[in-house]
Amino acid sequence: MTNRVYNFSAGPATLPIPVMETVQKEFLDFHGLGASIVEISHRLPVFKDIIETTKSLFRELTGLPNNYKVLFMHGGAQMQFSAVPLNLMSMKSHKGSYFITGRWGTLAENEARKYGNTEILMDGKEFEYRQIPQYDTSSLDKDSSYAHLTTNNTLYGTRWHQFPYTGNVPLVADATSDILSREMDYSQFGIVYAGLQKNLGTSGTGLVVDRYRDGQDWRVLQEIGHNLSELSADAKLKISRTSSQDTGVDSSSSVIVATASLEVGFNDPTVGVVVQHKSPHNWANF
Repeated sequence: MTNRVYNFSAGPATLPIPVMETVQKEFLDFHGLGASIVEISHRLPVFKDIIETTKSLFRELTGLPNNYKVLFMHGGAQMQFSAVPLNLMSMKSHKGSYFITGRWGTLAENEARKYGNTEILMDGKEFEYRQIPQYDTSSLDKDSSYAHLTTNNTLYGTRWHQFPYTGNVPLVADATSDILSREMDYSQFGIVYAGLQKNLGTSGTGLVVDRYRDGQDWRVLQEIGHNLSELSADAKLKISRTSSQDTGVDSSSSVIVATASLEVGFNDPTVGVVVQHKSPHNWANF
């Protein structure tokens, strides 16, 4: 085509011509299925392959740590304005903290008020959002459930070049307008989300990168040697419990659940992993 235009609008971005041509070619008959990609079940292996391949490519491009999950969500980025507080507010004090550097940060904070309390750590309104003002992270309430920012503001030409350190308060980033346009250290964040339309694809879908909470990563079963995907339908893992009221543990169990106050297995050479609900970083090997 000779009449393609460059799209510099603030909305959906231009997609590469090879991508559009491939979509056009395969739209009526995707990979010989006799049906369009928009018609097939999301449970089909071919569709699952698309999702898993896309996740794998995203991980490769970003160097995403293994303790993060990649999700595709409906509703674009704005759906996360409510999804974030709905999921995170209850973690601590029902409070969300916001660095506001433009319209999207304002909308996110306004939405969060519906589900709990908010505090504004910094607001660039006095500069008409044309710069990111100085901020003091010591003002961050350590009991806040999360701290939220917008990584880049297309409307105002501002971008975070260094992100604030929020300690044990998870940092949440709306990275819609610059995701995959630069290298980022994702380990700084509890959640990164973005609408696809800017840099990743078509509008209406959102990408969410979510860090597993410490002590609640159920992949630990596989990490210690149980291949759950190969278990037959009638195969079962033996799970037992132990507490201060029990005399010991069942050595034939696949998984042993212990009370948080009981230091079981620390000196037992047969114990491979101890999972603590309040483990400071990850599961601990002994």
